[in-house]
Amino acid sequence: MSTAVGPVSESEFAACLRASQSFHHGSAARRVYIDASIPRLHGILSNMLACGVNFEGATLDVASGWGLVFPAIRQYLPSMLPYYIAEMAGQAIVYDGYEIPCSHFECDKDLLQHDDESFHTVLFFDCLEHLIVDPIWTLLEFNRVLSLGGHVLINTPNAIGAFRLLAILAGENPATENAIKPAAIYQRHNPEWTPREVQLALECAGFELVTLSTNSSRLSPQERQLLELVRRFCAVKLPNESYGPEIFAVGRKIRHRTVRCDLASAEERWPAWLYSSFDGYRKRPKVWPVIVGDDYC
Repeated sequence: MSTAVGPVSESEFAACLRASQSFHHGSAARRVYIDASIPRLHGILSNMLACGVNFEGATLDVASGWGLVFPAIRQYLPSMLPYYIAEMAGQAIVYDGYEIPCSHFECDKDLLQHDDESFHTVLFFDCLEHLIVDPIWTLLEFNRVLSLGGHVLINTPNAIGAFRLLAILAGENPATENAIKPAAIYQRHNPEWTPREVQLALECAGFELVTLSTNSSRLSPQERQLLELVRRFCAVKLPNESYGPEIFAVGRKIRHRTVRCDLASAEERWPAWLYSSFDGYRKRPKVWPVIVGDDYC
């Protein structure tokens, strides 16, 4: 059984990351990025520790930055080891004497280079919003490599976060990140997701929702006041807990459902709330828009 761990402070978490070789892996830009991401990454760890699930067994970390959270998992959640990485580019990495196997995987497009039901947990942090072609494909592939009862963990910006309403009223773009990056299109946000959409996508892919949070404790006083003001006019139907800045969701695999399975209907594989409702567009592309080369950064 995994050992229960109490809350970890942000300063403890930051010290854990910065003390690891993973902090110094690659370019100086990586260190800048990790430093800037510490509050968000700490929130992910805090949600993992508080969600009431004992994560045990082999873990696959998909496309979340070459093991950004590995030092914290090794220190605070060692029951999740062994730990593997799947990224668009890269090779096996050694951090602090621990070798992490790394396989090539391009979300939307590839099949993972792992056997069926070979993992107990898949981590998919701050990646869902970057998918540009076929998110259900990616979730179905996670299902394939997870054992029955295994978990997928998702963290992604909340498309209905209250901070967006403040931005709109200030005349600003409410998107979390909409900068055009011609040489790295996977590094900009594409569809951003609502809590309900995350739940529906998990259900399409054979998961049941175990827990979902929007980190509503991080709503600012101004955001809470605005929600209450709008609620007086019956324009807000959901509780404040729906309007936090980020979605953290845990799905449990309850049926084996993969990209090779015949799903019940086209709507189940290509739901209209996510894909175009025009049948001519509800299919896999023949030409892919992403080529990973030396200029990918």
